[in-house]
Amino acid sequence: MLNSVSRTPSSWPIYSILCSILAATVVRSACVDNSTDTAGLQKLLTEGGEGYTLSLCAGQVYSITQSLNFTNTSQEISTEGYPTDSTRAMLVVSGPKTPQVNHTTAVLGDCENCDFIRIKNIMIDGDRDLQNMAPLPGGGNIEIGGANQGQIVENVRSFNPRGWSCLHIAEGPFACSNATIRGNDIGPCGSDYFQYWADGVSLSCANSLVENNDIKDATDAGIVIFGSPGSTVRNNTISATDRVMLGGINMVDFDPWQGNFSNLLVENNRIYGGFADEYGNSSLGVADQPAVIKLGK
Repeated sequence: MLNSVSRTPSSWPIYSILCSILAATVVRSACVDNSTDTAGLQKLLTEGGEGYTLSLCAGQVYSITQSLNFTNTSQEISTEGYPTDSTRAMLVVSGPKTPQVNHTTAVLGDCENCDFIRIKNIMIDGDRDLQNMAPLPGGGNIEIGGANQGQIVENVRSFNPRGWSCLHIAEGPFACSNATIRGNDIGPCGSDYFQYWADGVSLSCANSLVENNDIKDATDAGIVIFGSPGSTVRNNTISATDRVMLGGINMVDFDPWQGNFSNLLVENNRIYGGFADEYGNSSLGVADQPAVIKLGK
């Protein structure tokens, strides 16, 4: 049996040296500032390997021209110090935006080894021109899921996606499981022009948790649940303040899970908005399509 080290006064210098050596092996790199271009940021993720954290600098804006792709298990993209206010680092989707060549996704986390990735305490601006631009082909501001488990999106603000969703958790080969979407500020998403809509959160992942998110002005629906058997959606606040919303929480799509909503729990969510009718008024407008429920102004 090994004897414990006695920390007598004579042993303190040796003990201090040992502690210094151990501390030196745990080095947290400084934040990566916004002078680093998209290729440089991606290189850090690619070469960082399992468990790497891409730490962005608080208060800085990063114009990215391609999606940042997770490449390995347990990687993280976050703001240094994990602020929850407007000092969170912001990624702005800045690549081409034409129907032929387009950039719609800021962060992509569906790689073959993307279990347990984390997106935390950042902001994402999809930079969509709402007056002149229909949704572009492609993904949402954030695209995660696939054949992965245990992914987390937390304390993220996502708004103005060029595509169809502010945050999409995809089913992949129906192997996505145990995603956690918590404490995020979502919206506005899309335009209330006909078929220019976008979702707030699009969930298509089994046994997942969507909770304590604040979703505003998601013009398709605040939360759309595609099957996602075994999932829980709770304690979210969904509101229509300045744009028409087609739904608060939607659970209507047969595909892609072939109607499998088994053991799905939706509870204690709050949905705010005024209901327009065929007559309308100065604040609510007219619901001229009777098959569509219009929420908000």
